[in-house]
Amino acid sequence: MDTCGTHCGHADNIAADNTGADNTGADNTADDAGADNTADNTADDAGADNTAGADTDGADDTGADDNIDLDHSGCHDHEHNRRNRVGNHDDRQVRAEFGGFDSRERGRRSADHDEVGDDGFVTAPHRDLGDPAARLRSDDRSPRPSVDRSSAQQPMMQRADATSISPRMQLVRAVLVLVFVLSATLLIQLVLVSSLQRSAAQERAFDRFRSELATGTAPIGPTDDSGRQLAIGTPVAYIEIPSIGVKQVIDEGTTSSALFAGPGHRRDTPLPGQIGSSIVFGRRAAFGGPFDRIDELKKGAAIKVTTGQGVFDFTVLGVRREGTPVPVAPAAGAARLLLVTAAGTAFLPGGVLRVDADLNGTAVVGPPRVLSTNSLPQEEKVMAADSRTLWALALWLQALIGLSIGVVWAWHRWGRAQAWVVFLPPLLLVGLATSGEALRLLPNLL
Repeated sequence: MDTCGTHCGHADNIAADNTGADNTGADNTADDAGADNTADNTADDAGADNTAGADTDGADDTGADDNIDLDHSGCHDHEHNRRNRVGNHDDRQVRAEFGGFDSRERGRRSADHDEVGDDGFVTAPHRDLGDPAARLRSDDRSPRPSVDRSSAQQPMMQRADATSISPRMQLVRAVLVLVFVLSATLLIQLVLVSSLQRSAAQERAFDRFRSELATGTAPIGPTDDSGRQLAIGTPVAYIEIPSIGVKQVIDEGTTSSALFAGPGHRRDTPLPGQIGSSIVFGRRAAFGGPFDRIDELKKGAAIKVTTGQGVFDFTVLGVRREGTPVPVAPAAGAARLLLVTAAGTAFLPGGVLRVDADLNGTAVVGPPRVLSTNSLPQEEKVMAADSRTLWALALWLQALIGLSIGVVWAWHRWGRAQAWVVFLPPLLLVGLATSGEALRLLPNLL
């Protein structure tokens, strides 16, 4: 018994020395152990003075045995507590040495921020405490907070849900995208792009026609100097109507495509100023609507036309619509000018509107016409459409359908914003090209 107490007291002193704590607690523990030994010796009636607490004379006293058992039990409990204290201290000392908790290092850190050790724990801010027990209390640790991965997985889950849409619904969305792009680009073409296109074409035609007038090579008939028939779109005249502000180059041909660039001369009639009735078509609303105000012309209004044969002045006879009586045919050797466009409101034609004007002066003789009224192609007649380039429309439409399907696919794989950023530019470009081809199918006077 005394040996156990002695060892316990000695172990306490070692533990106290390792922790840097006061030896008072350890001494008291050793003293208590010694007191227990004294009590054990007193309980031994055999008079043994053994300080180790053992009954050397083999006394059979029951009370002495009980005291020995109590002494051994107390010794073991005390030894267990001592080992726990030493183990906790050793563990904290190792963590302090290898976990970056040195007091000098922590002193250089901000006291307002927590520190994270190599073991994955968050430590409280360093406090310069005087005694070792307070320093050990400052090493309180809490587990690192777990990362919520639900927010990172949410977009992936949303995309996974989006891909579950039925093929039928995907087809419906692709059709809606196709219709929307076609409608939007067709409207943009009619209102904005067509006007810009006509203005650019007029500038080019004016430069060309003025150059040909200066060099004397402007065409005066249906063929050029080499005898070949003039190509559709060749500049043949320049018309001015001061009362409504019209100044336009007149090109050869009256197809829907030819009237994209401005007014067109019908090829089965003579040029303005030549003997006979010359017919000029012009659009009412689309592509700048060069003839949008000819219905405002009054009788006696002046019209001036310049061709390769000179300048000719005309006087307006009147404006007539469908059902209005036709004026008397011009006299033999005279010249008349007939302006034709669509009647009704803009983009909603409701018939044909005509303006008749007679030449002031003497008409000139022109070359014979190559085409007659019967041989004139159907696409060059009043309110006709141009279907010669349907193959181009089909190709552009296929490209637009492919892009529409692609944007729906990207919408459900990448997200709506990413899909529109990638596919909107090609959709607009292909849509404008497709709507441009579709405009050829509209009436040539629209």
